[in-house]
Amino acid sequence: MLCNKYHLVDPSESDAAYELFRGEINALARCGAWSRAREAALEWAAWTCADLRLSKTSNWKVFKRRLIAKWFGAPEKRIFNPPWNAEEIIQYGIAMRPKTVRISSFPQGIACHAHSERLTPQHQDQWSRIICTMDPHSLIEAFPESSTPTSICFRRTSGAFGEDTRYEVSNGQAMTAFESEQGKHPVVTAFYQRNSTHPEYMYPLGFPDATVDAITRKLVHLIDTHGIAIESKCKMLCYKVGIPWLGIEGYFDPKSDLRLTIVDVDLPFDFVFMTT
Repeated sequence: MLCNKYHLVDPSESDAAYELFRGEINALARCGAWSRAREAALEWAAWTCADLRLSKTSNWKVFKRRLIAKWFGAPEKRIFNPPWNAEEIIQYGIAMRPKTVRISSFPQGIACHAHSERLTPQHQDQWSRIICTMDPHSLIEAFPESSTPTSICFRRTSGAFGEDTRYEVSNGQAMTAFESEQGKHPVVTAFYQRNSTHPEYMYPLGFPDATVDAITRKLVHLIDTHGIAIESKCKMLCYKVGIPWLGIEGYFDPKSDLRLTIVDVDLPFDFVFMTT
């Protein structure tokens, strides 16, 4: 176990700590010891939480939410730990009206693709049935949806020094556009190669030009308004945690005070939670 190696690592040298854990995790992965690799990843998460003074958690998904919130702020949400009470979740949904609340199930062993359901105000009579479809043994995160009729969802990946930056942007909810209904929604991509100041754009085929143009304008607006700040924060996060790259997921609404909401992050050790 890697916990007995903590004394070898200066807490200020997060890159050395990351490399220590990376070597152990990759060795376990090559042997197919996925359970032990996940344990090692969670030990790295515990080390990172201690270094950043974040609350420790044994849930990888919750750890990632806390990590990204340290740099970008935490959006409105509430956590319901098991054994959770369905009535408490319902009362949270009522308190958030007229917004639609999304509930996501975070079992211990996932990094992404969580089971997620919507609690829409106009269908409150169905909320109890919807909540009962969630795993009663997993943590529930409830939050008002960040998307609006005028917002875009986006994913951004980049190296630790801002190299090879890639934005993917669409309308609606990120989970729908990028995961559950992938290919059914127009996604515009902007890609910055190393040392490039102007992106290359890639446009989807088979969608109305007006829709694609509107998404592209909002993407350009996002980069012009928040691009430098996002890049700076992502570089800082990589430097502080010692990782070589990261991806973030969020929403941008140019009609709502240029609001930017970052909700999730992809990390190098996610891969150990994506297999059995």
